[in-house]
Amino acid sequence: MSDWRASVRRASRWVAGGLAALVMLTLLVANLPRGRPWLVDHLGIQPGQDKIGHFWLMGLLGAALVVATRGRSFFGRSLGGPVVLAGAAVLVGLDEALQLVVPGRAATWEDLQASWLGIAVLGGGAWLGCLLVERLAGTGTQRAPEA
Repeated sequence: MSDWRASVRRASRWVAGGLAALVMLTLLVANLPRGRPWLVDHLGIQPGQDKIGHFWLMGLLGAALVVATRGRSFFGRSLGGPVVLAGAAVLVGLDEALQLVVPGRAATWEDLQASWLGIAVLGGGAWLGCLLVERLAGTGTQRAPEA
């Protein structure tokens, strides 16, 4: 792989990792007692618009995690897009469950469904986009020939 391609790949991972960290920070703030009202006031979210926020925020989390972990391994196992997206879906489910015990927050199936749909659409799109770019650039992970 040429130096500029490696630099672009490294930079995209840092940007994606930063975006994922920003989304996680937003989730943390939203689960603080005064965090949710502060976010609603500063983002101008109207009643009923939170489902759109769930879709986009969790979808961006899924997409960022796919890009940030592309080609990485964990305990010697490759992190494929579907595994990363499943992990994001579990993380979102845990966040929604946490809202059951946070004062002033409520967990709903609709929020969870909107979040999972965002992960599937935006995260899945990012995974397919990575596959397409790697195939076109000829830099995809190569499998060893079967004996």
